[in-house]
Amino acid sequence: MLFFSSKTNRSQAIIGLNVTEGRKFLWGKVKAAFKYIYEHHINDADWFMKADDDTYVIVENLRNMLEQEDTTQLTYFGLRFILKNNTKRIHMDGGAGYVMSKAVLTKLVEIGLENASLCRQQEQGSEDVTLARCLESLGVSYGDSRDESGKQRFFRIPLGAYFKMAVPEEVRRVEYYPSAESFMTFAGSY
Repeated sequence: MLFFSSKTNRSQAIIGLNVTEGRKFLWGKVKAAFKYIYEHHINDADWFMKADDDTYVIVENLRNMLEQEDTTQLTYFGLRFILKNNTKRIHMDGGAGYVMSKAVLTKLVEIGLENASLCRQQEQGSEDVTLARCLESLGVSYGDSRDESGKQRFFRIPLGAYFKMAVPEEVRRVEYYPSAESFMTFAGSY
């Protein structure tokens, strides 16, 4: 597990990236983190997950999902969202975290990140939407992260909202798979 920020903090094992701090510069921070991981850790794992500091992961469940998948395929997994008002534009939600194969990370860094015709070069931008456009241009596909019953494994909002079936309308509007299915997976499958 690696922790990234705009400043190094050795006492807390935080890797400082040479990036501008702030929410509107998330794409720049994520690009720098992917480059760092590629340069220092590409051979340490088959799968690489981007998660925020408030993301909760049940590692055993993630491992069970990924052991069925081929790490040489250009695929990434997460909570699939539809870009507001555009049902043809899909991305994996950054807040829920997403996982990419070693092949995806390699192609992203070796070919995509430095190529302006494939990936956004500016540091500003929504990291999840910008990454999706970049990966699409590289031929990366969206993996289906639902379980064998078709129920979601990645969640955008606190799980309590799913238990209460109180998923906000603005979230339900952009979820690729209905949130009622998401609720049932957490409650019944794990």
